[in-house]
Amino acid sequence: MKTSIRQSCTALITGTLLLAFPGCTHLEPGEEAGVQVSRDENADFSQFTTWSWLPISSEDAGPRSETEQRLSARVQQQINRELRGRGFRYRATNADLGIGARLIVEREKRTVNQTTAIQTLSSLHYSSSIQVQATQQQVALYERGRLTIRAIDLRRDRVVWRGVHEARFRDSIEPHVGDVVARTLARFPLTERRDRSLALNSN
Repeated sequence: MKTSIRQSCTALITGTLLLAFPGCTHLEPGEEAGVQVSRDENADFSQFTTWSWLPISSEDAGPRSETEQRLSARVQQQINRELRGRGFRYRATNADLGIGARLIVEREKRTVNQTTAIQTLSSLHYSSSIQVQATQQQVALYERGRLTIRAIDLRRDRVVWRGVHEARFRDSIEPHVGDVVARTLARFPLTERRDRSLALNSN
């Protein structure tokens, strides 16, 4: 049985979302809601070769905890690694794309059933044995993370791609941040021209 949420924190990397989050998805322990992607079908991604971070809005520039800062840094590092791997170059000014990301983490306590191994007990009254299996309830800590990454065509000031990934992890999401970012950006458009270039550079 799920108990009330004790604490929530937001790791804000760059900017605020221009598009509202869809409704939260209920996740059972260990489940993932997967990656939801939307893109501008009229955008020509073959024209995008450079990117920069979107600025942080004044309303989100307040003080953050050490955990939020650490998670933000991990998300930034992985996004930078993923985009470079796709052939994009970082440019602080006059870039083609502006990249923003936001990671929201909710801490939860849940009561889960733990089933013990089957034990075989000998019977004093019968020749057959008795098999016993018990189920115990334990309180487990989980963190549910919701990462949203968006890309804006800076020349048209328009969102051209948006990926949302939601998952729940036992104890802490921090060790899984790199994988969450990678899964989200795995569906970021990779143009045929850039794809051929990467293939040539790898040979």
